[in-house]
Amino acid sequence: MRVVLHNQHIMPFPDDEGFNIPPGMLTAAGFTMRYIRRLPHPHGDCHLDNNTNVPQYYQESFGVDYSMKVCERSCYQSWVIITCNCLDPSYPGPPDFDDSEHIRNCDVMGGHYPEDPDCLKRTERLFADNALGDCECTQPCREKEFRVSVSSSLWPANKYDKELADKIRDIESSSNHGNDQQGMNTHEWLMKRVY
Repeated sequence: MRVVLHNQHIMPFPDDEGFNIPPGMLTAAGFTMRYIRRLPHPHGDCHLDNNTNVPQYYQESFGVDYSMKVCERSCYQSWVIITCNCLDPSYPGPPDFDDSEHIRNCDVMGGHYPEDPDCLKRTERLFADNALGDCECTQPCREKEFRVSVSSSLWPANKYDKELADKIRDIESSSNHGNDQQGMNTHEWLMKRVY
């Protein structure tokens, strides 16, 4: 299981952010929130309101606030549209994409458009190398940051897992009207504590 704690108006990106809670473990997570205020131009270099040259696909599609990751991924998508003449289906595009006859989803397998996979890889490489240019993605002037400290231990303990499995089996058999689950594997369980 992947956990991401984020401001409710910010788009989460679990592939870049968050932490894992593995099965067979008790995971305790402690969070602290920090409010950050950065100075705009001429004193600093942060994003204020909607002053960016990057299309705001995430904001238009999902109604989320600006974040640096949202800006970077929207910038990447705009470059895919320009260089590959298609949309990377992993990211949102223009809100009127469904009505557009000029833009299509990229063929990631290359079945109908054999040039698409190479173009996507080339654009991804340029994006990873910060070489796409014309993307003014800076940190927001105001943001909430969540810091997490995580600790894990084996759960349930070897001495306790049979007793716990019996208790869960009793609960499930009473709620499933006697459909007892014989193959209960305690190594697939997980437990989380948030404080």
